[in-house]
Amino acid sequence: MALLDLIQDVSRQLGMSTPTVVMTSSDQRVLELLVMANSTGDELSRRYEWQELTFLAQFTSTSTIDQGYLTGSIATDYGRFVDQTFWDRDLRQPIIGPVTAQEWQSDISFAVVGPPYKFIIQADVLKVGPTAVGAGHTMVFNYITKNWCQSSSGTGQTAFAADTDTTRIPQELFKLSLIWRWKQAKGLAYAEDMESAEEQIERYTGQNAGRRVLFIGGQGIYYLAENVPLGDWPQVPP
Repeated sequence: MALLDLIQDVSRQLGMSTPTVVMTSSDQRVLELLVMANSTGDELSRRYEWQELTFLAQFTSTSTIDQGYLTGSIATDYGRFVDQTFWDRDLRQPIIGPVTAQEWQSDISFAVVGPPYKFIIQADVLKVGPTAVGAGHTMVFNYITKNWCQSSSGTGQTAFAADTDTTRIPQELFKLSLIWRWKQAKGLAYAEDMESAEEQIERYTGQNAGRRVLFIGGQGIYYLAENVPLGDWPQVPP
């Protein structure tokens, strides 16, 4: 659903005149809905790890602890990490973290030698240590993009910029959230609309990317990565 369609639908449900444009509109009500739409996008994108906003970052390790800027050389649209997804594909080992500043400084001070390796993010710089992994390793992790909407051509954006822009998050959630936010801002009764929106958000997040089956008696399916201990692996005879 394009931004214009979204604002038109919300306007109809609020009993307002239907706009023909949004970004270039001179109607104060339409401009207020635009501001609320951007605020809604920011808020919804931070509430859940939407599969629509989940991407893979892949880069080659450097010979130093500093691996570069997250929002520069690694992922220009970086929003936040997806926990426990950082791996060294060459070592076939996870990169543990993010660790606390205290743990990081302790490991650095005692010259702890990896693996296992750990990571921390400081001043937007991704650091892997406490000793350098080495150059040339393939490093990967999942992250949530900060670009919750996109242009008509699919270019990610952090805010609406044109009437033809679309949301990456389910559009129905935008519509429901905009309705109660508008009513709240205007001093109207909004509790019922807010409750309805929250119910839909909970339902969407429960179905968005599926859910892992939990076994009461323990793990039902065994995965190699979960059952092989870290450290020195025994050599397999030829």
